[in-house]
Amino acid sequence: MHNSETNPILDDPIEEEEVRAAISCLKKNKAPGLDGLSPTAFKLFNSDLISFTTILFNRLLEQGIFPDSWSSGAIKPIYKKGCKEDPSNYRGI
Repeated sequence: MHNSETNPILDDPIEEEEVRAAISCLKKNKAPGLDGLSPTAFKLFNSDLISFTTILFNRLLEQGIFPDSWSSGAIKPIYKKGCKEDPSNYRGI
């Protein structure tokens, strides 16, 4: 069911300060995404890249078109303990 009401918090354009805040919250020693970009790479973004990223995200949201890769993920099972044949003895990373 389509709801024609808007939510100002969710429907307002993304602002550069929001992108900066999100990047500052990234943990440095985490693995890169499927794009190969590590959190450290994002933390090195200068003002021009922050501006470009903000514009890109806003255009994608306006058009409702997203790269297929954004709906993909990779999970590697890591053995914890117990019987190795039991899937519940693994955790996903």
